[in-house]
Amino acid sequence: DAKTGDLLWDDQFDNGGGNNFANAITAQGNMVYAAGFGSTTGGDDEFVVRAYDAKTGDLLWDDQFDNGGGRNIANAITAQGNMVYAAGRGRTAGGNVDEFVVRAYDAR
Repeated sequence: DAKTGDLLWDDQFDNGGGNNFANAITAQGNMVYAAGFGSTTGGDDEFVVRAYDAKTGDLLWDDQFDNGGGRNIANAITAQGNMVYAAGRGRTAGGNVDEFVVRAYDAR
């Protein structure tokens, strides 16, 4: 709560192993969007985007993108109108080159 500092809701995400980080967050209207990565039990990092109801904290949808293994990370997120955009990097398990990744979502 902005006036009292009381916690209204929280979410803790564990993708099944290893490190999990939220790198970016944005809010628009009654929605909150978070982006980052989640490590799988196999050691790969998935590009993760999650959408929440701003008042209740209910998870409305999520996306976990894996570019074939390796390290995939969402570093930035923004929302405009009915669209959400996330950007970061993707790497395949056998690859040694990072790829530029942009993903667009229907916010609804």
